[in-house]
Formats: sequence, structure tokens, C-alpha cells
Amino acid sequence: MNIIYFLIISNLLYFSKERLIIDSPNQLSQQFNEKEIPIFFTNYGRASLGFKIRGKLYTLNKTSKIKNYSCSPLPEINIISKPDGSFLYPILIISKGECSYHDMAINIQKSGAYMGIIINDNNDINNIIIDDDEESKGIFIQIIIIGKNNGEKIMKFIEDNEKEDIIIDVEYSMIKSNVVNIEFFMQFGDEEIYFLLHEFKKYYKKFKKNNSKLNVSTIFITNELSDLNEKEKEKNCISKGKYCLNGNLPKNKLIEGKKLILESLFHQCISSELGIEFFNFADYFYEECLYEKKFKKFCGKKKISSMKKVNNCIYNSFNANDNSIDIEKYFNNENKILENNRLIQKKNNIKSLPTIIINGIIYNDELNANNLFNIICSGFNYKNSACKIKKQENKDNITLFDIIIIVVVVLILNCLIYILCKKYVVKRLKNKLIEEPAKLGGKVNTVVSSYFNLNELDSKTIEPNIIDNSIINN
Repeated sequence: MNIIYFLIISNLLYFSKERLIIDSPNQLSQQFNEKEIPIFFTNYGRASLGFKIRGKLYTLNKTSKIKNYSCSPLPEINIISKPDGSFLYPILIISKGECSYHDMAINIQKSGAYMGIIINDNNDINNIIIDDDEESKGIFIQIIIIGKNNGEKIMKFIEDNEKEDIIIDVEYSMIKSNVVNIEFFMQFGDEEIYFLLHEFKKYYKKFKKNNSKLNVSTIFITNELSDLNEKEKEKNCISKGKYCLNGNLPKNKLIEGKKLILESLFHQCISSELGIEFFNFADYFYEECLYEKKFKKFCGKKKISSMKKVNNCIYNSFNANDNSIDIEKYFNNENKILENNRLIQKKNNIKSLPTIIINGIIYNDELNANNLFNIICSGFNYKNSACKIKKQENKDNITLFDIIIIVVVVLILNCLIYILCKKYVVKRLKNKLIEEPAKLGGKVNTVVSSYFNLNELDSKTIEPNIIDNSIINN
């Protein structure tokens, strides 16, 4: 099994607020300074910024035959409903067993617990190494680790007070600041991240329009492909094989990797030198160059204001002084931008792409522009007007004034309909009153005429009969 070691850099914790608070009972919470317990968020469960949970602590029963803590299957735990209809999520707390964190996490998850707390076998929780492999993707509950001393205090209280419920709050949030820094770690041609930039563009413009202190940077990552032969390295690598990319793009034919590296530098220099223009450029690139299969060298350059600045940035990254020489002539040189990108990648332990880091904290939520926007808003320590605009948009731009206008318009329309209907009905009634007597008179005339015509016909028929009878009698 291939193991990737996931190490949390301690200086990243400066930007995040990770805490466990004993809400009740008081006699337990008072044993901890400021009622907060330092915690370590593992990469299991991938808790996103803004993660909060309130739950009840469970532990293994004293009579349990499980000797190696959570290294064996655990009894089932169910969510407990409170009288007010809300829930206290079950949180299982156990001591570190002899097995791996991965096996412990699997067993905690199978028990039905909503979250697991593992008591470390020492007090150091800032330099914990967690094994992270393909099987870890099946662990969806959050697992946190607390120091040995703090864990023993909780376990001692549970043993001495079996009937007491321990209610805790766990929080993982960003420390608020007047500046929010966001870094996009990506590889050239990754459709997922370009689509995200395409969607995020409108939010970025709002932040800038409101003079928000939002710093955005793109960091293009290359690979170390040591298994390539010399011919493949010549096509797909620069700096004597140090920085490589696979020579392909989605929706495009095979392209040499070294040309894609040059495009990566082109994009990153636009981001660093021209700032907000990068989003307009990335938007165009996504729709016209990548998505529409029209990729070519420096595709989208017509969307930027200063190709000269970008060119200088690219040439300087190779320590090249003569911009008149074809840039590919410098491909054997070291590249400052790519080297710096790799150092940042290693410092932040970036193992998969794309990855987003906000104020030093890895963003683990769905790659969605709206989610990203909300996380950024939560990072400001002041009421950002750009975020207020978004809240109005979430209500489909309908304000109280809009509602009043709609109601007034509807009332006016109803009144107009009523007036028109009333006029129509009155007109119909008048016409009826005029038409009906005329029709009735006509019918009377017809009947009278018919009556006289009938009498006249009868008289003509009887007279011949009288004449004939007189003749006969003679």
C-alpha cells in the first residue's frame, strides 16, 4: 500500500481557530484553561472551514471486552433526540490503541458515531503524522486528536460520574483578519480550476469594487518525472529535466509538455503582474482557448493590457537578459518562478491538485464559487459590503421596497380589471334590455299575422263547399 504522509505545518495554525469546548457540566469545563481544549484536525473527514458540531460524548463501557480500544469493532451508537426535537450528535472518545489511526477511524465510523476523538499517547498534537492513502477516502466522519493529559481528565470524569452527560462544541474556523489571502494551486489546462475561476470572477470584481483587501495568487505546479527517458525529457521538461508536465490537454491534441510549462509561466505572470486582468483573461481562455479547442501559443494574449510586462516576467524567471532571443533557448536554465512554486507546494504539503489555500488553511470543501465566496467573507474581521451585496442576491434581489412596488402594481391591475369588467357587464345588460322587447314585439306580430292568414285561408275553403251543396240540392 502506498502511504502518503500528511504533515500539518504548525505555522499554518496561526490562521485557524481549532477548538473543543466543554459546554457542560461546569465541574468538568472548569478543569481546563478558558474552557477550551487544544485539538488537532486530522485529514480524515476533510473538515472545511466553518465546521461546527455540538454533541454528546460517549466512551467504551467499563465492562466492554474490547481491550485494544478501537482496534476492534465497536458497539453501535445512536443519535439521541432532545425534548425540543433537536439532536445531540454522538461523539466517541477513546484512547490511542496499538493500531494505526486509519484502523481506529474506520472502527469509529462503523460504530455510528458522528465524530471521533482520539486521545494521543503523549501531549504533542502539533507534529502528528497521519497515514493518508486511497482507503482513507472511505472515511467521511471527522476525527480529531487531543493531548494525553486533557484526554485523561475527561476519561477520569466519565469514570467518576457515569450518569453525567458531557456536552461539547467543536469548531474549525478561520481567524478573522482585515486581509484575506487566497492561493490557487493548479496545473495548466485543468478544466476544473479554470471553470472555478470563470465562476468566481464576478465575486472577485465585487470585492475589488468595494476595495476589499483580498489578495489572489495562482501557483502553477510542475512534476518531477524521473522515469522519463532522455527523449521524453527533451519534449516534456525544462531546466534539464527538473520541471516536467505531461504533454496533453483536455479536448486538445497532444502538445509537448515543455510548451505547456511555458504557458503556465505565461498565466502566472499575468496573475502576478496584471492582477485583476487575470480573471478576464482566464475567463476568455476557458471559453475560447481550452473549451473551444482553439489552443495556441499564448492564447488569449489580446485580452491583456501589457504583453511587455508579462514577457519581462517570463524572461526574468529564467535569468534571461535578452528578450529578443527566443525564450526556448533558455529552457535549460533554472527557473525562479517554478522553483519558488515547488517550495511553496512542499511547505504546504500539497499532494493533490487543484488545491486552494485561504489564509494558510487548506480549503477542503466542494470547488464551488459560492462556497469559496462565503468562506472568504467569513475571513474578514469587518462587515464587508461585498458580502452584503451577495446576501441580497441570494434573495433574488428582492428588497422590501421591491415587494411594496409589486403589491401596489398588483392592486392597480386588479382595480383596472374590476372597472373594465364592470363596464362590460353594464353594457351587456343595456343591450339586453333594448334587444329583448324588440324581439318580443316581432314574435307577437308574427303570431297575429299567422292567425289572420289562417282565418282567411279557412274562409276561402268553406265558400266553394256551400256553392256545391246548393247545386246539389236543386
